[in-house]
Amino acid sequence: MATVNRVYILIAFILSAIASIFNFVSIGTEEWITGSSVWLNGTGDVNYVHYGLFQGTYKRIVPFSTTYQLTMTCSFKNNICALLCELDAEEREAILDSLISNTYDPNYAYANCAGISKFTSGLRSFESTPVRANSDTYVTSKSFINAGVWLSTLLFVVLAALLGLWTSVLALINTVHNPYQYFLSVQSLFVYNGIAFVFTLLSMVLWGTMYNLLTFHNVSIYDTIVGSMSSDKTAYLGYSYWMGITSLAHYAGSIAILYYREYLNERDPKQQKVTLQTDAADPTAALLLAAIGTKHWTEASAKRSKNPLESDGRIHFGLFDGRKELNVAYGWRTYDIDVIQTMKHEPEFLNYWMWLGTVLALCLGLLVSIISAVLAIINTVTTSYRCLVGMSGLIFWNLLTTFFSLIAIALWMAQFFTKIQYNVLSREDRNNEWTSEDMAELGYSFWFVVGASGAAVVNIILVTIATSEKETETVIPVLEEKTNGAIMLY
Repeated sequence: MATVNRVYILIAFILSAIASIFNFVSIGTEEWITGSSVWLNGTGDVNYVHYGLFQGTYKRIVPFSTTYQLTMTCSFKNNICALLCELDAEEREAILDSLISNTYDPNYAYANCAGISKFTSGLRSFESTPVRANSDTYVTSKSFINAGVWLSTLLFVVLAALLGLWTSVLALINTVHNPYQYFLSVQSLFVYNGIAFVFTLLSMVLWGTMYNLLTFHNVSIYDTIVGSMSSDKTAYLGYSYWMGITSLAHYAGSIAILYYREYLNERDPKQQKVTLQTDAADPTAALLLAAIGTKHWTEASAKRSKNPLESDGRIHFGLFDGRKELNVAYGWRTYDIDVIQTMKHEPEFLNYWMWLGTVLALCLGLLVSIISAVLAIINTVTTSYRCLVGMSGLIFWNLLTTFFSLIAIALWMAQFFTKIQYNVLSREDRNNEWTSEDMAELGYSFWFVVGASGAAVVNIILVTIATSEKETETVIPVLEEKTNGAIMLY
């Protein structure tokens, strides 16, 4: 079918391109966090810091003002990041390790840092007067940036920017050509813009949540981590973060323009078409619901170091609760596991952010899979030409279901390889010399999600085949008016 109302596709190209540009600019700028810190020794001097996803600057007054270049430095095995100023990457990693293990040097003097002088151009090293760290400060994970959140934010923004760029290119192509493949057609622009919108939103939610819980109280530079300075309630989200709002508005605007174009085409009789419908109902929603409700995301065995041959344990739990059975040669004893309470009192049990991301992804996946199932039923009895309600809408909703399911799968696998495979026992059990290291495996509740994502992919394939091979057009011919000479007289 020929492409009509091309001007709206051109507008969508402009909006998607602008959204992508703002995504790229937010990645490259250093204003995701802007804040200040004060010395705890009573000098009253205010120090200023701002940073982005990779680098930042730190204006430190001791006793003269020196501005340092900061670099995001992460330890993924410990799930933490900090902004450090050393020029050498290995030295930054060594300092981060010392902060993690609380073996840092209290007389650290910024001697090997990159100082940016306002009196000179370029970079050179500055040696500032040492300021002793608070030796009574015990560094905790709350002093750092969460590495998982940082990496997820970065990935989501990058993917959103690339999708926005891809969408704008396709929109430009569709203003002059009529690609027949679905993934290159105008209909696919809804999907790409929608996914870019979701990616941008997720990046803002993740970073904003971490800001409220962690960064608002500690900007995660060396001086605030060791307790020489305080940045409590002085940090705020900078313009690099708020560029995400602009990107969201433009992605939404692009979708709205394309939807308005569909509305205009629907009102044009020449564009009416008859599409053979297919029932795309599937077990995706049921599988996701079963995954959320069952208690077998993790299954593990346990042994006691003192008497491994005589002791035995069986543990299984889901996203919210589970059961633990232990036998120390005196019979089996059963205990209930409250996952949320265990994480609250024993943070080392599971990574809270990964757990929360898994739950949210599953809930969103369940919601869109229900929408997809309802629309599939509607499309078996009626024909809709609206993009998000018709056959192309089924592809969009199933893509979202697949996306959220894959997010949940990835997060739980990361949880498994960083936490679960080493321990699924409570602190009390470990103190009693129980261990579950290398005895855990993914349970059937997890594989329900894998099955749900597979079902959604099958749905996409079936609907794509139905729309590409079975679509027929019915063009209503224009009636020719008969002239007076053509009237037959009887």
